[in-house]
Amino acid sequence: MKKLLIITSVFILCTHSVAQEDEVRRLIREFTEIPNSPSPERDGLINQLLASLEKFDSDEAFPVYYKILEEKFDEPNYVSRIMRRFFDFDGRNIASYGQQEALDWARRVRKEKAHGEGFDRGWATDYLLVKGDERDLDLMSNRRWREQLAMRVAGTNLINFWQKSWSTGVCWDGCVPSVANTGPQGVYVQEILHKVWENLEIEIEGHSHLGNPIGRKDGSKIPPELLTMVVWFDEDGNPVCNVDLSKYGLSMPVIEPKPTGSDPASLWNKRTVTFPPPSERPPPPPRQDDTQAPVPEEPPPNRLWLYVGILATLFVAYNMRKRNAKN
Repeated sequence: MKKLLIITSVFILCTHSVAQEDEVRRLIREFTEIPNSPSPERDGLINQLLASLEKFDSDEAFPVYYKILEEKFDEPNYVSRIMRRFFDFDGRNIASYGQQEALDWARRVRKEKAHGEGFDRGWATDYLLVKGDERDLDLMSNRRWREQLAMRVAGTNLINFWQKSWSTGVCWDGCVPSVANTGPQGVYVQEILHKVWENLEIEIEGHSHLGNPIGRKDGSKIPPELLTMVVWFDEDGNPVCNVDLSKYGLSMPVIEPKPTGSDPASLWNKRTVTFPPPSERPPPPPRQDDTQAPVPEEPPPNRLWLYVGILATLFVAYNMRKRNAKN
């Protein structure tokens, strides 16, 4: 009976997995068949398909995407649409470390595909900019992209990365953490820098044709050590930082993510964040780098051979004394 239950369970899981893969494939196929010419109907259909794909978490959808790329890597629409899924689902998730196999596919797109062949490499580029590392610097053909990625590699947390050129310069538009902060710790970095941004004064630069003042906030006034701060988790899982936040009237935020089972792509986009007073939380200990790492204690010398030697000497002396006594 137990064996039958196990076989039945495995069969149900396999059937469910196949059904999920078929559904993801169908949605991606329909996504690729949408015409490129913009229209309200097209936008509505895209939003509907994306909403359906969002129901699958990365563990369910990404392996299917990899299979499709292996089969359809020479078809521009499939490649472009899946790169968009990588960016939307994983690239925009600030708490993600980055799906490594997805990043490798994005690297292949940058290396092997060209716009002249009908491939849109923009989504792959954006994905590498926010989740890539030093390996991707040579893949950035645009000087601005290369500089932005180089800053992340060097340890800078980029604020308002996606802000449009026509923005007023007052609104907060998020943060792309440095390579060192890629992952859940990036959420804390973003919240701290958002708090700093909110406290910046609005500088009036002029007036509109209606006489309304035009202002902006100068991000360069954020202290460099905050822009390059590193957050990590101690042995108890608590976030700590290499900057004394209390020096700036700040403290490590308390972040309560949505309950388990929520959409992982938006897990950190809809959350409760509170900042306890600095007095209630001691400054985090400085992070030790390789030069400050404690020197390990010398292990006690191994005296086994010394003890063996002493016993052997005593044994030889005893035998010689016994032999002399017989003589």
